[in-house]
Amino acid sequence: MPAALALLSAALLAAQVVLLHLLAITHWAHFASLVIGLALLGFGASGSLLAVLAHRLRGRERAAFAVAALLSALAFDPAYRIATAIRFDAFELLAVPGQFLKLALSYAVLSLPFFLGASAIALAFVAGRERVAGLYAANLLGSGLGGLLGLALLELLPAERLPAAIGLVGALALVPLARAGVAAPAAVLALALVLPPPRVPVSSYKDESMALALPGAATVALEDGALGRLRMVAAPTLRHLPGASLALDRPVPARPVIFLNGQPLGARALPEDAALHAMTTGAAAFAVPLARDASVLVVGLGGGGEVHLARARGAASVTVLDPDARLETLVAPATLGPDVRRVHAGARTWLRGSRERFDRIVVTQTGSLGGVAAGMGAAGEDYLFTVEGVRDVWRRLSDRGLLAVTRWVLEPPRDVVRLLATARTVLGDEGLDAARHVALVRGWGTATLLLSRAPLAAPQVSALTDWAAERWFDVAWAPGAPPEAANRFNVLEPDWFRAAAEGLLGPAPEAFLERYPFEVAPVTDDAPFFHHFLAVPDAVRLLRSEGRLGLPYVEWGLVAQALALAQAVPLAAILILAPLLALPRPRAASAGGRSRLFGYFALLGVGFMLLEISSIQRLVLFLGRPVYATAAVLTAFLVFAAAGSASATALARRGAARFLPFAGVALLAPAAYVAQDWLLDHAAGAALPARMALACAVLAPLAFWMGMPFPLGLSRVAALEPGWLPWCWGVNGFLSVVGAAAAPLLAVAVGFGGVIAVAVAAYLLAGLLFSLTI
Repeated sequence: MPAALALLSAALLAAQVVLLHLLAITHWAHFASLVIGLALLGFGASGSLLAVLAHRLRGRERAAFAVAALLSALAFDPAYRIATAIRFDAFELLAVPGQFLKLALSYAVLSLPFFLGASAIALAFVAGRERVAGLYAANLLGSGLGGLLGLALLELLPAERLPAAIGLVGALALVPLARAGVAAPAAVLALALVLPPPRVPVSSYKDESMALALPGAATVALEDGALGRLRMVAAPTLRHLPGASLALDRPVPARPVIFLNGQPLGARALPEDAALHAMTTGAAAFAVPLARDASVLVVGLGGGGEVHLARARGAASVTVLDPDARLETLVAPATLGPDVRRVHAGARTWLRGSRERFDRIVVTQTGSLGGVAAGMGAAGEDYLFTVEGVRDVWRRLSDRGLLAVTRWVLEPPRDVVRLLATARTVLGDEGLDAARHVALVRGWGTATLLLSRAPLAAPQVSALTDWAAERWFDVAWAPGAPPEAANRFNVLEPDWFRAAAEGLLGPAPEAFLERYPFEVAPVTDDAPFFHHFLAVPDAVRLLRSEGRLGLPYVEWGLVAQALALAQAVPLAAILILAPLLALPRPRAASAGGRSRLFGYFALLGVGFMLLEISSIQRLVLFLGRPVYATAAVLTAFLVFAAAGSASATALARRGAARFLPFAGVALLAPAAYVAQDWLLDHAAGAALPARMALACAVLAPLAFWMGMPFPLGLSRVAALEPGWLPWCWGVNGFLSVVGAAAAPLLAVAVGFGGVIAVAVAAYLLAGLLFSLTI
């Protein structure tokens, strides 16, 4: 039984990592909280149902374990197939009422394998009650290895094979039980081989889907891995050159386009394409000529166009900073010659750990274009463009250095204006007058913000304005540039870009931010939601006044999270709490006692999930990708919280348990928050395995104390009134699901520091209820 339990536990945790990966391909990467909510929904519902059926399964727990484990293994692949067939799309949530039902159905279907697997785990403990310590250790070991197993599967298998692979791992749990158990994984494997692999759909609103819909479109390369799915699409009419000048006098050639999880990274550029890229606003980085020994850093390889442009402009050395080594096999062979250095790391971690300085830093438009422009990125973290992120880039500039950041032109503009506000803050902190160091060039489709280490001199501004005029670009701001250059070719009424530059670089930037129609104040690492521009009251007013005309401004990422929370409450209530109504109410129960018990276990569920989800979101900065952060945090919280649970009984015997666990969480949660910043400052340059180990080590003490209050409460309830146990278990599961869905929304509203404060308050209040009631 211990080996079987370890394998099943590993499969369930690996399934969460895998599901996060699959949802990132289909939807967007910031749905980690939904994945954890799915797992918790299954776990909570299984506990409630088993509490009702416990008397019927008495003496048959071992056989029931085998049945539940086998059903869980067989359910992973079909559940994913059914969920994709439901065709839920977050972009249509407000416009198509049926999408709300599809979201609920997807949520319920995907939680089924977790429900069955969690039922098997509970049955294992019941069946082996005389060997609980050994089973507990096996559960910890399996869960701890599950996150690493999930990452390994992402690297080894195509996305279509991942659900079946998780089912196979779960089916292996039956092998140690009996010789006949070999038939279970054989059946799962045979099913996977016979059935065609499930389709991994991509939202029809992602650029990859639109490219594949073109006549003659075909996939010419496909790469899967933990960093996501790379696909290169070619079509006779696929001509990709974002923000090209209206003065471009030659056709853009058809080139294959590289996509990451459905979002465009760029067209596969050739050396001769440098002339084309010189006709985009991003080429403003080189409008001022380079020195003969100039060094260039390109942040985001994309299709390689910026590398060719840097070479054509005479760069002495080019460094490409991109975490995904797989891109090197997709770009043109001439792109990455021996003269180009490649650095495979997350931008912020490498920039913070490096001491190199560059004459030009070019931040490309890799990824996140369509989804962010449509508001799907509002709930996602973007640490590169926070105040701290821009400061990290700024400090890597040489004394003659220039930073260029290119974004989409939206009307009214949002991210360009926030970047301008962020630049004002960073340069102001350095004691500089931003108005003398900033230039802003825009075309019809893109805008490029330039930040110069040295004040922009008159010859440089003249060279920039002449360069822009030749390409029919507008210079919305440059020190000393003529006002008529701001709105000459791509005419806007009003000229939002010029107004933003004058307002933010003038004497009263706060007044401009106050009256601007969107929230464009700078964001920090504590709340790195750079693409969140519309406060909830403003969104409500917009929809009331504009109706469907206001839908393009809706931030769909937050809508999806909010509706997931709205659905988590009734779903969790039905699947977790409703079965408990069948239990006889204990005679000793009082209304006040039940209320305090509900409050205690509810606060633990909410507090635990707030700390877990916010830790995932924060560690994306240190570990580079949501999938790495999810694997590390789930492993750390699961293993060390369980270790704390195992120590709770010994602590209770010493009489210290009444206060110590709650005080420990209250002290260590802020300490872990600070320690994560320390990791970025002192270990940003470490290899990924080392960074994951360090992240787990930072979370371990907090998770250890977080694991104590729940078993302590259950043990006291069991001693006083055993009939309340299933009810308390269900309450905790119910509020854990709600907490997982609420955590990202709370982070957007109050930042991670605010989430930590709310979680600490929940644990302290739970400690008070523990003293009064339990």
